[in-house]
Amino acid sequence: MDNPHTPLIYDEHAMSKDRRRFLVFSVFDSAIAVVLWILCLVSRTTGGLWDKFINEINILQPDFFEQSAFDVVIAALIRTSVMLLLYGVIRISIWAPVLFTTSATTIYTGFKALLYFNHDHNGFQQYLLILLPFTIAWVELFMMPCQVLAHERRAARDVDGYDVETGHTRHSRASVSRGGGRTSVVAVRNLLTTDDEFRSAMEYSSGESDHEGDRRRISAGGSGIISKNVYIDAVAKAEVEGERMLTDVETWRIVSKADPLIRYHDSSRTYYVREEFETNTRKLFTAAWNDNHQWNRQITKFTVILTIDLKTEVIHTISAPAMRGYISSRDFVDVRRVQVDEDKDVFQGTYVSVESPIQPPDIRKKIVRGENGVNLVRVSPSRREGFAVYEWLMNSDVKGGIPRRLIERTMASFLISYVKALREFLEAKETSSTTSPAGAESPSSVTN
Repeated sequence: MDNPHTPLIYDEHAMSKDRRRFLVFSVFDSAIAVVLWILCLVSRTTGGLWDKFINEINILQPDFFEQSAFDVVIAALIRTSVMLLLYGVIRISIWAPVLFTTSATTIYTGFKALLYFNHDHNGFQQYLLILLPFTIAWVELFMMPCQVLAHERRAARDVDGYDVETGHTRHSRASVSRGGGRTSVVAVRNLLTTDDEFRSAMEYSSGESDHEGDRRRISAGGSGIISKNVYIDAVAKAEVEGERMLTDVETWRIVSKADPLIRYHDSSRTYYVREEFETNTRKLFTAAWNDNHQWNRQITKFTVILTIDLKTEVIHTISAPAMRGYISSRDFVDVRRVQVDEDKDVFQGTYVSVESPIQPPDIRKKIVRGENGVNLVRVSPSRREGFAVYEWLMNSDVKGGIPRRLIERTMASFLISYVKALREFLEAKETSSTTSPAGAESPSSVTN
């Protein structure tokens, strides 16, 4: 699917807000330990400040464990380093390390309190220095399994799809791993991939079967009942509006003159992108529409939640966070339809956002529901032999109170990078098809 959701700077290594909150809390663990240790140091009445500092950090003295509180600081720094390494750098999804560090801190703090307070260390700062790291360690043990990991797993389950007939999540989908710690992409099926299926889409009639479908209603687990006609009418209106706008793009303001050509319509806030590719129309449309999730890193989840007919379906997509997680993920519920004119060798896909009880917005606001206006992708033959023309009307609102100027400043670079990624994907696919053994039919050649 051609999906521009969140047209901002993509951060491949963004992490959840709960995990970032946990890591900040872990750093606070060390910071408070250092501050309290300094207060304990300066509150001592005997000796100069430098002498007291040297005595505190001298781990070789025989009574270091009984006299100094510097080992508490060392323990806090080690605990923080372990948390940052495992949950910030490696980003593991188990809570066993937190259990181990909390248990070790509890045992160590118990022995430390018995020996340390057996001497003349009864100031208020000393009590806090022992109690606060102990308390923070137990709070960390609560946060990781009960908040961070629980919320991350729940968010993953929330976008795994919805079965319209049973009202339960579907599990029989193929997932494609992106690698590098990225979320796996759900590819339910390719829409209209073979010649027979493309022909069937054009020959699909509005006869008896169509009227029968009009009477069907979609029930979403008690959250609402909606007619399929609502989706069909929405995408039909989008097609009419998109085709009308295509006839007027020559009057739009030019943002980029070449590679690709980008125009902008101020009143509708719609972008127009045009570029030519050295390939045929079918391969270009298949790459831009069907295989989009394979090369478009903006998409982290893609699910078909309802099939309307042979050429129309309702989809749910989730975009990646942007600007190092400052802008959270967006999700979109769109109805999309494919139109094919085989006589003119023109392929067209249209999608627009709809409200659907099948996939309500995230009530926890972890993922903001965005909205797509009229979006149209058209692939047609070029005047140059062996080339195809790619045109894209893009209208997307990421919501969430993000300044529009911020989006507009990054939009041109986003669209250029988007077209570049599509070109690289086509070139790589062409190279792999030419180097495949003779007589062997690859999965990509079947869909194309």
